[in-house]
Amino acid sequence: MSAVLSSEVGIRRFAPEDERFVAALSREAFTPFSPQSESSTQRMVHAPRSTTLVATCDRKPVGFVVVEEHGRGLASIQAIAVAPSERARGVGQRLLTAAIRFARETGARELRLCTAQANVEALALFLKAGFRIVRRMPRFYPRGQDACELSRSI
Repeated sequence: MSAVLSSEVGIRRFAPEDERFVAALSREAFTPFSPQSESSTQRMVHAPRSTTLVATCDRKPVGFVVVEEHGRGLASIQAIAVAPSERARGVGQRLLTAAIRFARETGARELRLCTAQANVEALALFLKAGFRIVRRMPRFYPRGQDACELSRSI
């Protein structure tokens, strides 16, 4: 198991130079769920009401989260991913905390997300952060995996 992160992990907004990193990580993290994972993530990153935050370690990108504002007090996490070499080190928790803070600052009172039901590591992260499962969605992903929709008041 990797060592727990210290304060060298930073969170910043997406910049044009992050494009290749986000594309490669989304391809790696989301292809098991969708054959168009890279293009889908790129659409999310560049959607008008979305903001992407990037986690960095020693100034190198190691993860990202895409938050979409829906208005009327609602926001959603559209994607969250951490580089395999940085998993189980607290990067996902840092990204999730930053996404919650960002959504709250934009006026959201509720934050939602979907994740694969079989992705127990992600489910554990979200449940630990105060999310609750509001519904299960059979065969939600293009490759047929089931998903869970989660929600949290913020």
